[in-house]
Amino acid sequence: MPSTLPVIKVRTDEENLIKIKTIAKFNKRSVSKEIEKLIEDHIASFEQTYGKIEIYNMNPAEIANDIKDRITQKPPYGDKN
Repeated sequence: MPSTLPVIKVRTDEENLIKIKTIAKFNKRSVSKEIEKLIEDHIASFEQTYGKIEIYNMNPAEIANDIKDRITQKPPYGDKN
């Protein structure tokens, strides 16, 4: 059964592709799962530094402003209370 998860396309050079394939194989993961793990780790690190990202139906402008506010540490963030 095909996945219904959203798809992210990434463009990178051949060297990065070979390296991520090597890392995925070392970790006994598919390349897709390895990249998913990288994304999850990056999100966790971002949230540790700038605060939890509350998910609600933000429009693109709200998302951009929320990220900018978190990076500049200018509360309140776009979180709904």
